[in-house]
Amino acid sequence: MQIINKVLEEGRALVIVANRWDLIEDKYKKKAVQWMDKQLERGLGQAKGIPIAYVSAKTGTRVDKVMNEVMRVYEKWNTRVSTGLLNNWAQEFTKVQRMPSERGKRLKIKFVMQIRTRPPAFFVFCNRKALVSANFEQFLRHCISKEFGFIGVPIRILLRDSRSQYGAKKMSAMSAAARKI
Repeated sequence: MQIINKVLEEGRALVIVANRWDLIEDKYKKKAVQWMDKQLERGLGQAKGIPIAYVSAKTGTRVDKVMNEVMRVYEKWNTRVSTGLLNNWAQEFTKVQRMPSERGKRLKIKFVMQIRTRPPAFFVFCNRKALVSANFEQFLRHCISKEFGFIGVPIRILLRDSRSQYGAKKMSAMSAAARKI
């Protein structure tokens, strides 16, 4: 889990290969898959749905499917979503989702744009980024992943207040995550 988390922190996509699948009896394979999925769900917050290829190097079972999974994940990792599509999604998202609020002021997502791929990174402009808790940011990340097919790929979300200007003068005040991207 530590290796997987380190890979995800670096923004890399991955495929897990579980070898020696031939040693598992047929009656236990379903339980083994469920256990592995449960362990990953519990330990990973950043990228749920990481594909697992169950193979046997000794017998060659399912070895050919590993590269198919790798190419599928690589394609997702390189995907770019248009700004128009993201903003249409954001409008619908704010209609159906209860947005965080404090003292009568409700969070409004003004604009969303993808600023890079590998890993996919998104700027989310909102009226008050202080209203966004870590849990809501995680939920937003999960919703974007699910909607645009980034399941199993780590994505980055950078929140900006729509009132502030994004320019060279503000670069020193920018968060470390935004500077890294």
